[in-house]
Amino acid sequence: MTAPVVAGRLHPLSVLLFSTGLVRNALPAVLALWISSVPRWAVVAALAAAVVLGIPYGLLRWWRFRYQVVDGRLEVDGGVLVRHRRVMPLERIRAVSLDEPPVHRLLGLTRARIEAAAAGSVKSELALSAVSRSAAVALQRAVDGHRAGSSSGDPIAATPAPPPMLHRASPGMLLLAGAISLRYTLVPIGLVGGVWGTLGDFGLDGLAERTVRRLGGAVPHGTTSVGLTLALLAIVVLIAGALGSLISDFGFRLSADPRRLVTERGLLSRRSTTANRARVQGVEVTQSLPARAFRVAAAGAAVGGLAASDESVGGGRLRLVPLAPRDATEAVAEAIVPGQSAALAAHPPAARTRRITRAVAIPAAGLVVSVVLQHPWLVAGSALACVAMIAVGLDRARSLGHAATGGVVVTRHGSFVRRRSALDSASPVAISVRSTPWQRRRGLREVRIHMGLGVGSRRIIDLGVDQVGPVLDQVSRWAVSSPGNAPDGSFRGSPPPSSGQRGWIPSS
Repeated sequence: MTAPVVAGRLHPLSVLLFSTGLVRNALPAVLALWISSVPRWAVVAALAAAVVLGIPYGLLRWWRFRYQVVDGRLEVDGGVLVRHRRVMPLERIRAVSLDEPPVHRLLGLTRARIEAAAAGSVKSELALSAVSRSAAVALQRAVDGHRAGSSSGDPIAATPAPPPMLHRASPGMLLLAGAISLRYTLVPIGLVGGVWGTLGDFGLDGLAERTVRRLGGAVPHGTTSVGLTLALLAIVVLIAGALGSLISDFGFRLSADPRRLVTERGLLSRRSTTANRARVQGVEVTQSLPARAFRVAAAGAAVGGLAASDESVGGGRLRLVPLAPRDATEAVAEAIVPGQSAALAAHPPAARTRRITRAVAIPAAGLVVSVVLQHPWLVAGSALACVAMIAVGLDRARSLGHAATGGVVVTRHGSFVRRRSALDSASPVAISVRSTPWQRRRGLREVRIHMGLGVGSRRIIDLGVDQVGPVLDQVSRWAVSSPGNAPDGSFRGSPPPSSGQRGWIPSS
């Protein structure tokens, strides 16, 4: 075995973080016992015993934990009662994330998370809970140096300079992103519900109800007053969401080179994520209705094996742009996956009819029920809902489009959230062609492109039969020799691929 490129253990202050974590996790149980019939001295003694026993356990845990990068792999040894050893080949590491929560930043420490998940599973990642910043950077550079294929005896020194910055989010855009995104505006509502439930658990719900009644008595009644109160609450929620976005993504910047994508963000808790660009399978530009009104958009990358905890957007996705003007967002997406801005082909007129029919179906059924019940308000409401959903259906039809050229497949659909996805045609592991009886009568098909490594699937909705063949040929040249138009929706093509090739799944 050659000498380790990087070797070390957790920082000694990790013992302090471990002990404080034990106390923090025990606080809910301690509070529950404090208000119960258990003697107060017993609660204090139990908490003190947890702290006294936690410190030597944390010391032993720190002493047993070691890691090293040697012979092209990362080796980690640890455990107190049960010893464990974990080995990760460096070429299997998808990404390296560096987190600095507030306490870590105060102590000058960093938490390093190594992604080696085959399908984006959080359980597959490895975390170094508290290391010095220099040690975390050395580990990250060792992984990057191996990816670069360095033949030098010192891959850390051979690691290239940090990639150039591709995008930086302005504070104004972050505030707007929080105000128009449910991701942040629902947090205050959930927080209030959580606090109310906690008060109930501790038997203080009666006090909370009396407080609410007193506040309600202080608020003037009447239609105007209720409207103003609701408007004030809405403003408070929007402000809270905007501030939440600013705190979470403050200083967001994206850097990129031919090998890496690096994102950094956070005010109180700073986080850096490095993803292997070879694992990028596509990009996605999204616009909600408010975002379309402001002519802004967000963007993310589909990265194979990225765990669900990364960037808080689900497994296999890395945020590239929290929110920016649409042209700027599309420029970033084009820089990551060239060809994503290709002109889209329109779908057949039957697709527009189907979008409208599907949008109006539920409110139309409600209108029929309202007429049967002979309730004027329900009839009026259902009629308005039908008119509104016709507009939504037309908007969904305008959003439909696709392109398949230059090694990239692009698909766009959606109304409340419009998504434009650009996929590398070499990334899919399977293709599914689907058609319902209604689609077969109208000459329509739906193509689902299944990506690997936890990225999920993407859909091309309501294609014409003559449009399916070029898409399948672009995604996988062997899949279909000529598009079929059999009444049952089947496709005539070449036989299933041999072992090691990508596959496709026909379905009716």
